[in-house]
Amino acid sequence: MIITPRPLHTEEGLIQWCYSKPVGFYEEICRQIGEFNLFHFWGPMASIESSRWIAQAAVETMDRVRPNLMFVYLPHLDYCMQKYGPEDPIVPDELRQVDQEVGRIVQGAEDLGLAEETIFIVLSEYRFYGVQKDISLNRVLRDKGLLEVRTIQGREYLDIELSPAFAMVDHQIAHIYTKPGYEKAVRRVLEEVDGIDMLLDGEGKNSFQVNHPRSGNFIAVSSKNRWFSYYWWEDRSREPDFATHVDIHRKPGYDPLELFVDFETRKISQDTSLIKGSHGYPAMEKKDYVPFLISGKESMDLAIPEALCMTDVAGIIENLLMSS
Repeated sequence: MIITPRPLHTEEGLIQWCYSKPVGFYEEICRQIGEFNLFHFWGPMASIESSRWIAQAAVETMDRVRPNLMFVYLPHLDYCMQKYGPEDPIVPDELRQVDQEVGRIVQGAEDLGLAEETIFIVLSEYRFYGVQKDISLNRVLRDKGLLEVRTIQGREYLDIELSPAFAMVDHQIAHIYTKPGYEKAVRRVLEEVDGIDMLLDGEGKNSFQVNHPRSGNFIAVSSKNRWFSYYWWEDRSREPDFATHVDIHRKPGYDPLELFVDFETRKISQDTSLIKGSHGYPAMEKKDYVPFLISGKESMDLAIPEALCMTDVAGIIENLLMSS
C-alpha cells in the first residue's frame, strides 16, 4: 500500500493529488480525513498540517489494512530547521508538535487493539547543522570555463549537453558530473573552493557506500556551516524563469529558498542568508549521531551496537519481522 504526493501540472494549473496503490486508496482515505494539502508539505506555507494529515492517514491505514510493516514519514522538522537553524529557541516547540503526531499514531494503534503486537521504531534521517553561507558550485565551474549556458529570450539556462561539468546539489552534498577528459581539471578547481571539506572520487565514494552508477564523478561535501546552492547566473535580470518559483523539476538540485516568498510579488527569495540550517555532512563523531529508537522487549535481544550505519537499519527491521 502506498500513498505519496504526486501533483498534476495541467494547463489550468496545479492539481493537488497523491499517487496511491491500490488505485483509489488515497481517495478512500480522503473521504475519511480530507485531501492532502501539498502547500503545507512544501514551500512557503509548509507547516505541521502535512505531518498531521500523514499521521491520520497512517492510523486509517492501520485500521483498513493491518499491515505487517508500515513506514511513515513525518517531514515537519525539516522546515523549521532550515528556516531557523537547530539552535533557535523555536525548535523545542516544533519538536513537541511532531511528537504529538507520533503520539497520534501510537494512540491509534492502542485504540485499534494493535499496540501489544506492534513494535514502534523512530528513526531520524540526519542531523542538522547551523549554516551561515552557501557555495554556488555551478558559478565556480562557469567562471573556470567548465559550464555552459544557453541564452533564451534574455535568460540563461544550463546547457548540460555542452557543459564539461555541472553540479547537482542537495543541501551539503553535491554530485559533480564531468565529461571524459575533464576529470583532472574539475578536480583542480574543486580542490580550491573555500567551504568544501571532502571531495570523493571512486575510492572515497566506496568508503561512504555512495558509489552508485548514477553518482557524480565527484561528490563534494561542504563544511558543516555551509551549503550548496544550484545557481549559475550572476546577473539577476538573466536568471531562468523558474528561479523565483517553487519548481522542483527544472532546478538541478534542491532549493531551500522555496521556503521563503515575497507575498506581494509572489516570488521566491534568492537571499541565501535566510537559510539557517542544512544537513548531509557525514556523522564523523559521536555528537553527530541521530536517534534510532525501538520499543518492546524484542529489541533487547538484537544486540545492536551503539554506532550503526544507516544501511544497517533494513537488516535490523528484517530480524524484528522474522522474530515476531
